Amino acid sequence: MKFNKEEKPILFVRNPKLKKMRDPLFAKWNLELASQRNIHNEAFNLAELVDFSLMNDVFASFLEVVGLPVAIIDFNGLVLASSPWQRICIEFHRMNSGTLSRCLESDRSLSTQMQNGHNHAIYKCHNGLMDCAAPIVIEGQHIANIFIGQFFVVPPDETYFEAQCAEYGFNRDAYFKALSEVPIIAEEKIPDILKMLVGLATIIAKQSIAEHRARIAWENVEKQVIQRTKALADAKERLEAAASAGIVGVWDWDIANNSLVWDKVMYKLYGVREEDFSGAYELWISAIHPGDMKRMEGEIHAALNGEKQFTAEFRIIWPDKSIHYIKAIAQTTFDMAGSPVRMVGVNYDVTEQKDIQRRLDYLAFHDELTSLPNRRLLYDRADQAIGLARRENRKVALLFLDLDRFKQVNDAYGHEIGDWLLVEAANRIKECVRSSDTVARIGGDEFVVLLPYVSDVHGAVSVAEKIRASVSHPFAIDDALVFNISSSIGIALYPDHAAETSDLIRIL
Repeated sequence: MKFNKEEKPILFVRNPKLKKMRDPLFAKWNLELASQRNIHNEAFNLAELVDFSLMNDVFASFLEVVGLPVAIIDFNGLVLASSPWQRICIEFHRMNSGTLSRCLESDRSLSTQMQNGHNHAIYKCHNGLMDCAAPIVIEGQHIANIFIGQFFVVPPDETYFEAQCAEYGFNRDAYFKALSEVPIIAEEKIPDILKMLVGLATIIAKQSIAEHRARIAWENVEKQVIQRTKALADAKERLEAAASAGIVGVWDWDIANNSLVWDKVMYKLYGVREEDFSGAYELWISAIHPGDMKRMEGEIHAALNGEKQFTAEFRIIWPDKSIHYIKAIAQTTFDMAGSPVRMVGVNYDVTEQKDIQRRLDYLAFHDELTSLPNRRLLYDRADQAIGLARRENRKVALLFLDLDRFKQVNDAYGHEIGDWLLVEAANRIKECVRSSDTVARIGGDEFVVLLPYVSDVHGAVSVAEKIRASVSHPFAIDDALVFNISSSIGIALYPDHAAETSDLIRIL
């Protein structure tokens, strides 16, 4: 794909001064609005599930890389997430009750236009600066608005600001110094900027909602599958910590010049030092796992061709060879000819969530203590074995085994010794069967052995006797602590005793 290097867009007519900008989140006027907010009584309750604070670092990085302030503001003018803002707004317009009312009027006016179905709106605040907004819509609900603003599209009318300065008693030198810091932006770039920011904010909001719902679903799985396991409780805490950490890296790829800019978080996500990064697209893509490379390149090219928004989940290889999972989302901007000129996106690490999900999937089908299949997996394998045996006209055997005198050992020596004894017994049972057989723990000291290939009852009895003899040998921790237990074993055959797994288990 060829790009015209002569058509690089110009965003600013007058550049911003980033170091002089100020944080609005903890300003007095915003804290007062927050104290009046009652989201439970609002119509847009989906917003309650979104952790908007995850976007503060993203917006700050966006400001650092692109140069424009950005915020998410609710329908009453409360700032929910934001980059720093221009000094003329924070130190002057929002500090005076008269000009503050104008600011909030601008916020509400833009919000009203968004609620009336506009894709975006541009509004000249009565204090003289330009504001722009676009709606954030999740699952059909308009939950908030994304704002950019505090800039001009033409050089400011100094006569207007002279009059405003006098009317509200601002220090003229300080006020006009702050005015000189306000950038002038090329107006035709505004819709594309808003579209890109709405895309990023929407995907992050959806991720926040998905993680909230995943935690709820996870809690239900915990209660149903492994209610008594401390290990999964620890996993739940790790999942919540990972979800709340919200470590997001921002990147900006100048496509025409093959120049890639990362914020500081990106280096942490990729395990590299800033001085080792050349800022080229090739270095970024080279970190991707070879197994994901072709798919990732396809996603990137589809985004550059305007076919879809770029969103991908992939593995990366750190310099220490460890594997990490990354989720990436980005928005592409195009020039008037339709050629891609810029891609701005965010990355965040989902490795721990992946590990926890794998653990959850495992624990849904296995016993935590012995790592044997649990009742759910046993039923699944037994149903498959019976279905195959029915077609081949042969038998399947189930052996039900419980440990005699286990309860006395557990009561006398405690659960730690009891758990050790269960694990040792499980290992002995596994050693008595073939790899095609299944040994499952279905509760307490109860085990079931599935023998999918037996010719008759004698084959099942032979395996049962082998298990009984193995379990009857003493279990020794050391010379001073030796346990002698035995086992009781019942046998049920398909189709002799029943035709379904549940009926065979009931017989046992």
